[in-house]
Amino acid sequence: MVSLFGKTNINFIDFRRKGFIISLALLVVGIISVATQSGLNYGLDFTGGSFVEVHFNEDVDIGSIRSVISDVGLGDAVIQRVKEADYNYMIRTRLTEYEGKSMGTVLNKVLNEKFSDNGVRIEREEMVGPVISRALQAKAIWVVLLGMVIILIYVSVRFTYRFGIASVIALFHDVLITIGILSLARAEFSSATIAALLTIIGYSINDSIVLSDRVKDNLKKERGKRSFSEIINASVNQNLARTVNTSLTTLFVLLALYLLGGRMIRDFALALLIGVIIGTYSSIVIVAGLVVEWERRLPVYSHKAGGR
Repeated sequence: MVSLFGKTNINFIDFRRKGFIISLALLVVGIISVATQSGLNYGLDFTGGSFVEVHFNEDVDIGSIRSVISDVGLGDAVIQRVKEADYNYMIRTRLTEYEGKSMGTVLNKVLNEKFSDNGVRIEREEMVGPVISRALQAKAIWVVLLGMVIILIYVSVRFTYRFGIASVIALFHDVLITIGILSLARAEFSSATIAALLTIIGYSINDSIVLSDRVKDNLKKERGKRSFSEIINASVNQNLARTVNTSLTTLFVLLALYLLGGRMIRDFALALLIGVIIGTYSSIVIVAGLVVEWERRLPVYSHKAGGR
């Protein structure tokens, strides 16, 4: 494998407390952002709104439709081609009316002004509820929490309970910071964002498990020869090339999706971009740092010198 790193000996463990401060600052900024902006920028999946199906006599580019309806505040509407009908487009928006008029009336007016020779007509108009109800949101949260408990049990049995707890803390760390940055960017929070957050959880725990496995092997070989913190730091350095190479290749693909994938996938790609960067950072600094800090305060490993 081509690597950007040779054999490294970076002292990540000495950086752990600075890393904790950086993470805490990011979490606080995210919480303030969510609180001051009255919550997240929920998309149609959470809020509901209006559903309007528009017919054209000839094919029309979706970008052209979006450009026209942006003038009446609908630039963030979801626009999709209806496969079952010729030249019909579905427009979903969080708004239910504009200046006292229904969205069907407003869209019919602005689209006919732009596409007057294209036979624009409103096929149907409906008020739609949120796709993701509050009950479903609660169930999703419980499923994620249950998944984290299972991860905690697995890592604790496979490695040690300290790595299990540190890994789960890192998962919360990654997800909460990602949500905070999305709030700062006012990115839309939709079902695609939830999918991205679940992907981030899987990506992050994978890095933590790989690190835990390396530490387990090194503890067997190096116990009594080096301090616990030295063994942990050596394990992080041994995994560094793999971690960074994997993250960079993933980031290149996500960056292409963000720049070229179009508006519908941009928020999904943005969430993954943030999550992969934060997840890589947490697997290098946070997980190892938490385990070393725990061992320093409540030692359970016999080692030649106390962990710093």
